[in-house]
Amino acid sequence: MIIWVLFSTLIVITVYTLNQIITWQNSIRLRMEMLPIETAYPVTLSCIAIITALLIILLFRLIQSAATKSVGIINRYLPIRVSIVLGCTVVVILLLSFINGVIIKGALNALDESFAAVNRLLDSEYEQPQHNSASGSPQSLISWSDIGRNGKRFVADGPRKDEISAIIGREAMQPIRVYAGFDTGDTSVPRFGIIVPVVPVNS
Repeated sequence: MIIWVLFSTLIVITVYTLNQIITWQNSIRLRMEMLPIETAYPVTLSCIAIITALLIILLFRLIQSAATKSVGIINRYLPIRVSIVLGCTVVVILLLSFINGVIIKGALNALDESFAAVNRLLDSEYEQPQHNSASGSPQSLISWSDIGRNGKRFVADGPRKDEISAIIGREAMQPIRVYAGFDTGDTSVPRFGIIVPVVPVNS
């Protein structure tokens, strides 16, 4: 009886939410001075929600089945209470290892590749520096193409010699901004190894 009451309540809430989505969306879009939408695709949203719910249920069923089998195997040699603790612990450790080693690592690698692809985009707004000690110059150990879009912006947008001179009231040295991009090295160690020789001793 309680299950049917909860199920009916969820259906009513779902129908009401799907019916109000357009109103809620358009109220936000109106404040953002955007054009209103004509439909919120309730059928598509419902299908996505149902598929997601089924996948979550399937995942928990698989975890439950794995825990039950682990407890059953351990229970052949140890008491049931000890088997339950050890079996659940083994499943949790394996699950966390899978999430950390596969899912999270894969997601981070995908993000790294995405940011690297964006970082490799040519940005014609910034010109290659010609000063010998500047990152990305023809004489620099750091290639102009390797520092990426953010590196080009960092190097090119730095303060100028004449701007510094105007502030301090005397002639200033040529400011140098050093930047090692994502493609400069595989890890932070080779990147630092390239940056250190680039920095002038008297800077």
